[in-house]
Amino acid sequence: MSFCKYAGSMYDNFYTLVDNTFITQYMPGSPEKYVCAYVYGLYLAGSDSSFNDVDSFCSALNMTVEDVNACFIYWEELGLVIISKKQPLELVYQPVKNELLYKKIKPAKYREFNKQIQTLIEDRMINPNEFMEYYAFLEETLFEPEALVAVARYCVSLKGKDINGKYILAVARNLYRQGVRTKEVVEERLNRLSSYSDDALLVFRALKLHRSSDYGDRQLVEKWLKEYCFTMDSILFVAKTVKYGGMEALDARLTEYYRGKIMSAKEIADFTKRKSELIGLAKEINRTIGVYYQNVDFMVEEYLVKWLNMGFSDATLLVCAKYAFLSDIRTLNGFDALLGKLRKEGLTDTESINAHISMLAAVDAGILEVLQALGLSRRVNSNDRNNYKCWTEDWKLPHELVLFAAQKSANAVNPVAYLNRLLSIYKMNGITDVAAANELKPESQTAKQSNPTEVTKEQMRALIDSLED
Repeated sequence: MSFCKYAGSMYDNFYTLVDNTFITQYMPGSPEKYVCAYVYGLYLAGSDSSFNDVDSFCSALNMTVEDVNACFIYWEELGLVIISKKQPLELVYQPVKNELLYKKIKPAKYREFNKQIQTLIEDRMINPNEFMEYYAFLEETLFEPEALVAVARYCVSLKGKDINGKYILAVARNLYRQGVRTKEVVEERLNRLSSYSDDALLVFRALKLHRSSDYGDRQLVEKWLKEYCFTMDSILFVAKTVKYGGMEALDARLTEYYRGKIMSAKEIADFTKRKSELIGLAKEINRTIGVYYQNVDFMVEEYLVKWLNMGFSDATLLVCAKYAFLSDIRTLNGFDALLGKLRKEGLTDTESINAHISMLAAVDAGILEVLQALGLSRRVNSNDRNNYKCWTEDWKLPHELVLFAAQKSANAVNPVAYLNRLLSIYKMNGITDVAAANELKPESQTAKQSNPTEVTKEQMRALIDSLED
């Protein structure tokens, strides 16, 4: 029978393949002769050599049987081989796993830790596998052994003296993710959490939970009070409305209110009462702008509450949704951006928005009059609006003078470019009226005003253009 062989999950080949994980993680910290024994045994396991026995192995590496045993006991502790209990002696090589301990643990290193943690968990004996899990955590994270003992002490106070090792490690890993490694900081953190035990008890009563609070429960209470800044009154008010799901459901509900800046019990009560109305409003907005979501809860939380807090009413939001559709805005993000621009201009009610649109429509009517004077038959575009703004607001030229210049530019090859040059000449020469521009033929026209009762697509384009940054 062969001394060295592969496990079923490994395979034979004409080469001795050494796993990269072994080279990078196991080999650097291991004694040289142990590495030689491992690699030579790996070679034998993949070959059909007739010299695959303990004596040949010892002879090839100039080792004694005791040396070989010491080498492979070392690798067995790391999970890389299994030493059979039957005779003749047999080694079975196992696949190299990245999550295993990368260096041998010296028992003396954790002798005091073993004694302390076993004293705490006195209702059961800690088995070797559980100790190895503790060692692996300590080696990989550089968590202080005394800090892990402090975690175990805290967990025993919560769960009793037969506490499961996996729970202790779960709490320790959570603390490690928070950057906690030393005994002093662990104890300070756990003592702070313990101060929330009475608050957690009140929450449990409101939720009708019949168990003791644990580490995770107290963490949630701390988050709600310190990070979210809810009062206990608000937390208990919401807890009494949670029928199923316990602490997780309560956390989801409070997180929703926190995101919506709904903090007091009264605000929460008002929001809860109105939530069905808000869901209906969200669906109507979506229908108007042309989008569909089976569940609109996210829209209420992420968008609708924000829009209402900005000062928009239900009715105004529906009007804006209609205007957004006319402007080819068909997404929630686009609609959100439109509302942001309106609010920046102080336009948060239907009357002010419609008045602004009417003003823009009147301006568009004046621009259309100029285009007609130029002999152009088309719609007003953003370039026309920019030009007209430049002429009338920046250059301070009256509409009548712009119209007069447009009539003079009608026969040019590029009438708009000619009009720009002509108006530039008027500005440079200080001409601000038609009489000064044409002394022989003074003219005066009044711009036509438009007060639309029905908003058109073109008028909405004017609104969007006016709100651009």
